Amino acid sequence: MTFAAAKFIPRPKQRLSEWRCAVFVWILIALLAALPGLGVLRLAHFGESLDSSILGTYHRARTLPAHRGGIRDRGGLPLAMNVDVYHAFADPKILRQKNTPAQIADLAKRAADILESDPDEIRRRMESKQGYVRLKNKIPAGVAARLAELKNGAGIGVEYDSARYYPNGAVAAHVIGFTNDEGVGKEGVEFVAQENLAESPGRAELIKIGEKPEKPIWFLDYTDARDGSDQHLSIDLRLQFFAHAALRRAVAAHGAKAASAVLMDAQSGEILAMANIPSFNPNIRTGGAAIRRNRAVTDLMEPGSTAKPFVAALALQAGLTHPNEILPTTKPIYIRPLTVRDKHIREDLTVAEVVQKSSNIGAVLLAKRAGPAALGDLYRRLGFGGGKLLRLPGEAGGKLRPHEDWRPSDFATHAYGYGFSANLLQLARSYSVFANDGVLVSPVLSPKRPGEKAKNSERILDAATARQMREIMQGVATPDGTARAAAIPGYRVAGKTGTAYKITDGEYDSKRVRAIFVGMAPASRPRFIAAVMVDEPMKNGQSGGAAAAPVFRELMTRALLTYGVAPDDWDWQNARPMERVKT
Repeated sequence: MTFAAAKFIPRPKQRLSEWRCAVFVWILIALLAALPGLGVLRLAHFGESLDSSILGTYHRARTLPAHRGGIRDRGGLPLAMNVDVYHAFADPKILRQKNTPAQIADLAKRAADILESDPDEIRRRMESKQGYVRLKNKIPAGVAARLAELKNGAGIGVEYDSARYYPNGAVAAHVIGFTNDEGVGKEGVEFVAQENLAESPGRAELIKIGEKPEKPIWFLDYTDARDGSDQHLSIDLRLQFFAHAALRRAVAAHGAKAASAVLMDAQSGEILAMANIPSFNPNIRTGGAAIRRNRAVTDLMEPGSTAKPFVAALALQAGLTHPNEILPTTKPIYIRPLTVRDKHIREDLTVAEVVQKSSNIGAVLLAKRAGPAALGDLYRRLGFGGGKLLRLPGEAGGKLRPHEDWRPSDFATHAYGYGFSANLLQLARSYSVFANDGVLVSPVLSPKRPGEKAKNSERILDAATARQMREIMQGVATPDGTARAAAIPGYRVAGKTGTAYKITDGEYDSKRVRAIFVGMAPASRPRFIAAVMVDEPMKNGQSGGAAAAPVFRELMTRALLTYGVAPDDWDWQNARPMERVKT
């Protein structure tokens, strides 16, 4: 019995205990092996909240700063740049830990004195329940240094930042534009060149063991910061200043609503100045959207009499007339329901005098010889009704209906600059066919290398006709022309005035006009083209010759002298000193 009992004693419980021990050992081994990985994973998820929690080991991810690219004029002068700024902040939690309520109140008063802020507001922020509060944004370096020296200032500090700064204020604001609070371009070149100007901040993610410098650091991830690319413009800041100042004086002298000017190189198409009044300071961006728009490209207008040289050129090139032909300009032309007349002309004029004295009747007579198809095609090739030239925000393309849709009266109004529209930049560009011996050039805002030719140029007129028209348009800037105020002693000036009526309640209003002058100098070999528009001048003359021509003269004079362009019309017997132009 004893033997039998011993032989048949069951042993499953013993086997189960061995199996349990084996499982436990393997689980323990797995946990021990996973501990380092779990620790790193825990650090990655909780970051700095675990500072010093595991033998002083901590994980941090830092942003490496980068700077937005600058904008400079053709000579390298800054138009937009980044400057170092500082922000004052407080940590109310640390303030309460390190200071008594009385000390916090005293600290708030001293900080408010340094920041030139309201003491009650600073104290309210210091007593906030938040862990981080801004006391003041964008403080100068000197103020930041004084704030950092505050005694018992635990919980108060300054942090570095970079801000966009426009050193020339309102002078070039419409061209340059501005960025928003996030540093993204919203207007002007800042918007157009956003992709090139934008910076790319870097990132450094690291683990450090211990707080001593000699303790090792392991980088988990690292990406280099990349600064944005600088952008150089064709704008000449010196001439931009003169354009801005001249427009400001013109608006004040004539009680005008607004004014714009464009100055461009006749051969390369480079824009040397583009200014508008009213303007704004992009550093503070006061005023609404209306004051921030670049009127030289956003505002459409009927060209008025500035279109008449094109009509004359069309007739001359087709051999339909010659400069000395006398036209019957004293008799009104009736084209139902339109009556075309010249109130200020009392005699028949030659073709050259039609341009010089700005005759509507003469322009219609010349256009009728060429026909609506030829005139419409010329306007279209000149870019009227075409697309955007610089693709600036808000830039308008203009309007020009197909000549097939013109009625007889529409054809007549198109001959003297009504019925279609353009912005001031398009109008300035159209005159490059006269300045550049018949070749139309496209405007650009990027500087060209010396001798580099304009791109996208197209021959519109033959060279002989273009030179002939320059000779004719020189008569405009003489005592017998409509723009004697555009004359520059020592230089031949060729150009044309325009006084375009604006529409009120569906009808043209003779009291609301745009005064325009477009011209070039020196006329013998034009170097520059300038277009000026004064919107709604109310006193001291409303015509293009009275309101716009003086601005042209001042801006063109500065351009010729700044670039050392030689005079082409010195009359040594009657020469007089160059008159001083106020700045």
